[in-house]
Amino acid sequence: IVAFPFVFGYGYGSRYFQDDIDPTRKKGPLFYLVPALLLVGFILLYVNLWPYWAIDTMLQGPCGILLAIVGLRFFRFLNAKEESPILTYLGKLTLGLYLVHETFLCGWTDLTANGPLALGIPLAFVVSILAAVFLLEAEKFLKNFGKSRANPFSTLHR
Repeated sequence: IVAFPFVFGYGYGSRYFQDDIDPTRKKGPLFYLVPALLLVGFILLYVNLWPYWAIDTMLQGPCGILLAIVGLRFFRFLNAKEESPILTYLGKLTLGLYLVHETFLCGWTDLTANGPLALGIPLAFVVSILAAVFLLEAEKFLKNFGKSRANPFSTLHR
C-alpha cells in the first residue's frame, strides 16, 4: 500500500511524463478518456468494496495515481503558459502537506468523518496547509541562515 504509488509513479513517470506535459504533442481522445474511465471504474470498486477493509485500502493507491494522471492529461495546456508565483509556491508545499497530513492528521480525519465532529475534516486540512507553510518557510529560513556569514556554524562545513 505504501510502496505501490511510488513504484508505479516512477515507472509511469520515466516513460510517459513527457507526453503528459508537452502540449505541442497532439493526442487523440483515448489519451484523455482511458485514464478517466479507469478512475471512474476504480472509484466504483472502492465505493462498493468499502466494507472489506483490505481491498478498500489497496484501491486508494491506484485511485490517487489515476487522479494525478487524469489531472496531468486534462490540464496539459497549462504547461504552455508561464506559471504564476502562487502556483509555484503551492507546488513547493506538497511535500510538507503530505508529511504533516499523513503523519498527524489522517487518523483524526478518519475518526471525525462519520460523527458529529464532521467539521474536523476541514479543520484537519486547514491545519495541514498551515503546518506545511510553516515547514516550508522554516526550511527556507534555515537554508538562508546556514549560508549567511554571520552564522558561527557555517565554518564547520569547510
